Amino acid sequence: MVSFLVASLAGASFSVPAPAEAQAGGYAEAVRELVQVETSVDTDADGAPDRVAAYVIRPRSTERGHRVPVIIETDPYWAGLVDVTPHPAEVRTVPELAPWQPPAGGGPSDYSGGYYDNYFVPRGYAVVEMASLGTGDSGGCPSTGGKAESEAVKAVAEWLNGRRTAWRTDGTMVSANWSTGASALVGLSYGASLALGGAVAGAPGVRAVVASAAVTDWYRYYRANGAHVAARGYAGDDADQHSKLLLTGSDPRRCESHIRRMEQEMDHISGDRNTFWDDRDLTRDLRKLKAAVFLVAGLNDDNVRAAHSTRMWQALEHAGVERRMWLHLGGHDDPVDVRGAEWLRTAERYFDHHLKGRDSGWERSPVVSVETAPGRWADHRRWPAPGVRETPLTGSGSALFVDDPAQSAADLVTAGGVQVAVTEPLSRPARLSGSADVTVRASVDGPAPYLTALLVDLGDADRVVGRTTTDQRWCFAPVTAEDGYGCRQRTRPVVERAPFRILSRGWLDVRNRVSEYRETDVDPNRRYTFTWRTEPTDHVVPAGHRIAIVIIGTDREHTLHYPGGTRITVDLERSSVRVPLVTGHW
Repeated sequence: MVSFLVASLAGASFSVPAPAEAQAGGYAEAVRELVQVETSVDTDADGAPDRVAAYVIRPRSTERGHRVPVIIETDPYWAGLVDVTPHPAEVRTVPELAPWQPPAGGGPSDYSGGYYDNYFVPRGYAVVEMASLGTGDSGGCPSTGGKAESEAVKAVAEWLNGRRTAWRTDGTMVSANWSTGASALVGLSYGASLALGGAVAGAPGVRAVVASAAVTDWYRYYRANGAHVAARGYAGDDADQHSKLLLTGSDPRRCESHIRRMEQEMDHISGDRNTFWDDRDLTRDLRKLKAAVFLVAGLNDDNVRAAHSTRMWQALEHAGVERRMWLHLGGHDDPVDVRGAEWLRTAERYFDHHLKGRDSGWERSPVVSVETAPGRWADHRRWPAPGVRETPLTGSGSALFVDDPAQSAADLVTAGGVQVAVTEPLSRPARLSGSADVTVRASVDGPAPYLTALLVDLGDADRVVGRTTTDQRWCFAPVTAEDGYGCRQRTRPVVERAPFRILSRGWLDVRNRVSEYRETDVDPNRRYTFTWRTEPTDHVVPAGHRIAIVIIGTDREHTLHYPGGTRITVDLERSSVRVPLVTGHW
């Protein structure tokens, strides 16, 4: 039994007008079918091409010859996750992997979690929800951003263009003769990485991509300049862990040799970049990319840091690809939970322009929008923001830091860390936009190989640190008894008062000071000049505050924890920082 928007939804408000088709029950009457698309890869090495599951929701009118464009939502999480023992963050001699055996098996996928179908099917689109390799109803094995995953996404687009074979669950072959061939790839987090990967692989007919909180280089998700750097709270994590978590298919045991090979190739011990990681860097080669790309990232995202989007932003510019970007003050959030109805209207203009060829006003939309305060957005034609200048800061004297992995970065900002440079109190608000370049002259004596640079806003203030849900719901699209995702909880900014805020971090394994591809021995009796960058940010520092760069060793929330006691002696006279300050009006 299905129904349109239920008026009795407690506390719900309705913000986005529905088109006539939706008001007539277009979503409730949509055709829904699960198909298996044959790919060009055989990741489980069973001698047959892997098949991936694609759950199709399309307007009923397509049964009568009406052809529609398609939004492909890529996701590895339709069937959830399995339990996996985390790798240890503590290092005794070298980083170690946790013991692992493949799980017995997962369950079917639940495709009701997306909202693109609720909103866009009544607006004349089909939505295809794809389960990535090795997950849920799909065959094959996951590979944490490997090229096979991109090829699997590409196969779905090929099927929509009549170039691939697919089967219904009863074994009968099925074509996508209802598709115009034009499609968009969309996703959040890992799903956004899959979407970008498919487009970068040259998926036919793909004209637009929405990549929200996308991992664009898996090395930079798990490593940084040779250092093991995981998402906050997951120190020790690595690429194999994510694939192990995703073994929700019917027989995960077929993927054991595939996962064991990942464990070897990723090189958990050294942390160096190699070909395993190069194959998972989507910014390296964009020659096959023919689609426009819309990037969305949270400036307070401690999972997939905004640098993934800003690096792709720069790569797209160099490749001459049409692009848009939103940078918001939230964390690991979907844009619908950040800007609500404005996001839906924007996405609709984007898709109507690229997939239907309509004059939707898209070409007049802002190129970059940055949330500089809750609900306040600054629009620019480029990023970093116009007028940004690298402003040099220097210190004086010398300082000694003794590494203690039991202390957090926040503990060390005001007590223990080395302030390489700090400004005088600002006479007026200043905006940081981009990355800080850090140069540190220092000796490092001890087992811990890490230097961490913290870009800090010093000054007592209320600051936005993310978003959280409220008890209010809003509805923007039809729902059914099986799929209620046309309604969502409203969100609000999370504001905390604190004497300082770490705006950005940057990490370096001192053994990788020459190259992230190889280690070079460090003489504890010698001083070296270390150079690296902090993660990009965009932040307004209030008047009266100071901007500081603080150097520590272990970053407890992110890096591995080597034994304590490493002595870092910093020559402040020969150390410096260049911070990206915006001058003039912004």
